[in-house]
Amino acid sequence: MPVYKNIKGNGWQVVVWNVTESVEELARMANYSGEKPVSNRRYTERLATYALLNVLGFKFGYSYDNFGRPVLPNSSNPITVSHTKTMVAVGISNGIPIGIDIESVNRNFLYVAKKYLTKKESACVNENDKRQMALIWCVKEAVYKLPWKENSKVFSSDIEVKINSNTIQQGWCYVEIKELGEWVKLKANFTFFDEYCLVWVLKIVE
Repeated sequence: MPVYKNIKGNGWQVVVWNVTESVEELARMANYSGEKPVSNRRYTERLATYALLNVLGFKFGYSYDNFGRPVLPNSSNPITVSHTKTMVAVGISNGIPIGIDIESVNRNFLYVAKKYLTKKESACVNENDKRQMALIWCVKEAVYKLPWKENSKVFSSDIEVKINSNTIQQGWCYVEIKELGEWVKLKANFTFFDEYCLVWVLKIVE
């Protein structure tokens, strides 16, 4: 199982794996003994995530907390997971909450644009630019996965991504999140590869 992409920083790591194995191969690699999800796609994603965690040295898989966020058993390391098509991405840090998202830039983001773009974003984004649209979506998904005091965040009003004509080239952008009536700013990092956009956000308030 070759790791497709491995990005490391100071106390954090984001790993992407392109799943080419059969379900039977994944089951052997994952050592998974939990309940089988009803959806075959969800089952494959679960096995792939377990297998990837095994490769990273986390042999006991993961579970979910009361807010639906993944957690590692017997570990204080924050973890975050994302899937799209055949790609599985896992983010792990030494203590700072981390959120990630991976998505194909070929997804039809125009179909859901009104549900996730704020008024300011709609005014400045080129809705025909697949990478801009994918970036805004992925940043919001990654931010949504972070722990917040107000756990329900509305993409079109509570999370706003700051982008301009140079953003795609610089590999990072700022994002503002409404929390308890105030706006906090985080830095989102991203990369594009093949047809995918990968975003990771650490909850370090700027």
